[in-house]
Amino acid sequence: MRIHFVAPSKTFLIGEYAVLEGGQGVLVATEPNFEMTIESPGHGSVEGISLDSPAGRWIRSHSEFFRKVRLKFTDPHEGAGGFGASSAQFLFVNLWTQMQKQNLASSFESLDIEQVWQDFRKLHENDKGSLPSGGDLISQWEGGLSSFSANPYFVKNLKWNFKNLHFSLFHTGYKIATHQHLANLETANFGDLVRMSERAVQSIEQSDEANFLSLVRSYSLELEYLGLLALNTQDILTKFKGNNSILASKGCGALGADVIAVYHRPEERVAIRSFAENMGLRFIAGVEEVQKGLKISIDTEDSSQGVPVDL
Repeated sequence: MRIHFVAPSKTFLIGEYAVLEGGQGVLVATEPNFEMTIESPGHGSVEGISLDSPAGRWIRSHSEFFRKVRLKFTDPHEGAGGFGASSAQFLFVNLWTQMQKQNLASSFESLDIEQVWQDFRKLHENDKGSLPSGGDLISQWEGGLSSFSANPYFVKNLKWNFKNLHFSLFHTGYKIATHQHLANLETANFGDLVRMSERAVQSIEQSDEANFLSLVRSYSLELEYLGLLALNTQDILTKFKGNNSILASKGCGALGADVIAVYHRPEERVAIRSFAENMGLRFIAGVEEVQKGLKISIDTEDSSQGVPVDL
């Protein structure tokens, strides 16, 4: 038997620090997808997952569910940070454990994303510094556009109703280890970020484009003021401000270092992509590449069926 897990890449459009202080974040799930296959029977092999990662730690502490299978994880970003490889790994291995405990074969309705999230948080509760929000997991499960709060736990699906506003996501080529960053992070001054991210959620729900763009700009400036914006990202954003076709731009994730979100009119997509690539950035996805959430399929010896998780 072979189990195939597929989950999208994720990006925090806004709120990546606000969620650490009880605020909301807005995440989008896009191409390309992370994948993991589990073949049974196997010999306890694990490929593509570091045993020191959250997923690796989970595997080691639940070895009885992995010692007789062959596991392979595939990262379409080939190690480039910022899109949720680590969270996708944890999502997959945790759900595999749930499936084994419940003896699930072909129906996955009872799989529990909140349990995955709780397990992820518990894994980090003794780590130094701020507890990771776990929002990446939620985005990859839900797919599309979603708002998320860690305290209290809250998830809501959103719709991108800005017909004349698109975003493009670019990778900078830099990579920040989020867990190391969180270990030294102070959250005492995040009040303005919390308020801005909550207003950004409201502006999306109300299709208030002008307010949303204003909040993206303000949030980015506040990140810089708080020292939460990498120098290379500051340089990139300064260059973007000189392009009149770019309505707003923001670094996403830890120190805004890995990924830049650029907001523009739909007809400017190609020109914006060319402009960014000439700066050495790599286009990853835009509105057209938004993806649905987690999918699981099973191949057996006598049949092959795709069984998506219905979210």
